[in-house]
Amino acid sequence: MNLERLAPQAGLSPQMLGAMERGTRRTKEDVAKRLDAFFATNGALMRRWSQAVRGEGDPDWYEQVTESEENATEIHMYHPNLVPGLLQTEAYALVVFRDDGPLDSPEEHKRLAQLRVKRLDALVEVNNPKLLAVIPENVVRARVGDEEVMREQRAHLVRLAESERLRLLVVPVGTPYLGGSSGPFRVIMSEDGPPIVYAEHSGGGVIIDDSQEVARHQAVYRELLSWALPPLASIDLIRRMNEEDEHG
Repeated sequence: MNLERLAPQAGLSPQMLGAMERGTRRTKEDVAKRLDAFFATNGALMRRWSQAVRGEGDPDWYEQVTESEENATEIHMYHPNLVPGLLQTEAYALVVFRDDGPLDSPEEHKRLAQLRVKRLDALVEVNNPKLLAVIPENVVRARVGDEEVMREQRAHLVRLAESERLRLLVVPVGTPYLGGSSGPFRVIMSEDGPPIVYAEHSGGGVIIDDSQEVARHQAVYRELLSWALPPLASIDLIRRMNEEDEHG
């Protein structure tokens, strides 16, 4: 059906409906309702409209990384200063967003923290990629929030690793190589094309698909892997940290 025939059903001019179709103008709720009724989609169109509206408030880092990870077969994570976002608990993420966004409201901090922690379950449900994380020991020992926040975060990492949803490797204190100059990044692999990198920065993140830059990040990751403890030793180290905290 062309725009001239459909526009009266939406209560719009063909030009305005065309702008909405191209995404250059926002589709209003009443227009979505009319089109849902006209096409007899039984609410399906309205549900898609609601999802799109909810997504408008999502930060750029969330939209970028969500799109790139939806078809991932493997995701390799590294952060020199924090537990990688996909692996954070809500309490840990809340502290991170509070520190990173002092001008944002408490409600926005909470919304972003909840948005972040939902990503892992969503990925498992959609495509269940293999997850590998390299975490410096100092990151797991560092205080983000209070002791309870850190105990919960460490216990969460242990549960993920023991459930085989995650392969977790810890780079021990004193290791001469930490790859810190590269900053936090993820190498994302899929069957649809070559690997890409999602590199984080203070304002969010950026997708890198330049082959040389991707190869450089992969080389950094391989070096980190060569210095890390094996999976069982890494899990045991994190578990002992919590035991040490509990016994003072």
